[in-house]
Amino acid sequence: MTRVACLVALGIAVSLQSGCEANADASGSSIAEQLKGGLRKPSVPTVIDAGIIFADEASYLCVPLRRLGIADSDEVLSVITSCECTDPSIVRFNESRNKVSRALYVKFAPESAIPTVEPTPLNLGVVITLEMSSGQITSATIQFLHTTQASQR
Repeated sequence: MTRVACLVALGIAVSLQSGCEANADASGSSIAEQLKGGLRKPSVPTVIDAGIIFADEASYLCVPLRRLGIADSDEVLSVITSCECTDPSIVRFNESRNKVSRALYVKFAPESAIPTVEPTPLNLGVVITLEMSSGQITSATIQFLHTTQASQR
């Protein structure tokens, strides 16, 4: 399934104009709550502009957890993505010589079959949901322009 079809089929966090929002079902439960099967209130989502993600190339984004409002002492129990085109995980990195911090590392898979005609560039978004051991749920919406490189001629 293509990245665009994946996002559209799920009906989650697709942005064609100004922004991305997690959908709510008839009960008013957010996607993050539905994914966890509970009714805990998620924190205010963070929006991250990832710039341009080329559809036919593997890409990644790495964001320090503190940028998402998560302290180094908070234990992340789970990381959930709204689209199979991403593979999110928590990584450790050397912030300075004496300090190790954690970050959200998101790999974007390349499209497996790019058509011979140039696809229409789309502004899309993927919701990444993190659940902490405290029960807090944090969401980040990664917005990006999904396109291919233009001809170099």
